Amino acid sequence: LTCAPTTARVSNAAATDGSIVALLSEMTVPTQLLRPKAVKYDASKFVWVGAITPVTPVFMVHAHGPIKSIQDVMKRQTLHGSTGKGSQTYVMPSMMNAFIGTKFKIIRGYNGSAGVGLAFEQREIESQSAAWSSWLASKPEEIKTRAIVPIAQVGLKRDADLPDVPLILELARTEEAKRVLRFISASGAIGRSISTPPGVPKARLAALRAAFDATMKDPAFLADAKKQHARVNPVGGAEIQQVVEEMFATPPALLAKARAAVK
Repeated sequence: LTCAPTTARVSNAAATDGSIVALLSEMTVPTQLLRPKAVKYDASKFVWVGAITPVTPVFMVHAHGPIKSIQDVMKRQTLHGSTGKGSQTYVMPSMMNAFIGTKFKIIRGYNGSAGVGLAFEQREIESQSAAWSSWLASKPEEIKTRAIVPIAQVGLKRDADLPDVPLILELARTEEAKRVLRFISASGAIGRSISTPPGVPKARLAALRAAFDATMKDPAFLADAKKQHARVNPVGGAEIQQVVEEMFATPPALLAKARAAVK
């Protein structure tokens, strides 16, 4: 999974014969659009092969804590852990504060998702957001026993596992807020996607996408994923490409509102 400097190298200096692929963060596109001066790549030129599963950030709280629903976060300050401004752990709650009226107090600077997870486990923070697939892999027993419970999710549609958990865009109070939240929620559909550098020949891209699609149906791959509690709910490269194009077509006025929210 590439960081921003590696993403830049893949974008600007990697071989374009299909021999190099990268597993990109779901924040690759929104980071470029929200903080254009902070990146040295152009995600609009990447070529997308596929994603093993969408990334649905889910906000979790402890079942016996003071927060029972997302409405409670609109009434009282809630400590939320974050690794830094470029991560969904900062961007998503910032957007929620700005556009649906939550009162997350975002505590930045934790050392990776493990650091945030430890803080959540020790009740240093009251809320943690992570991909639903990550929750399932890391906390299956706590989810099963409802020791931790989801209060909100980020995406364009509710995850099949979480039909009763509201999407943040469903909580928007105005049409403008809904459009901004739809923009940031689209990043989940990109997932942690496999991408190639710009300029890969069409025939090579077709071969990579065919190989990806075949892998997603491979019995050995699926058996190993099940053993690791890893979700396989693939999104094709062409679908991801369309989502990316729609994100880059976001009107400048809406992007300005989104940028203000994460400042």
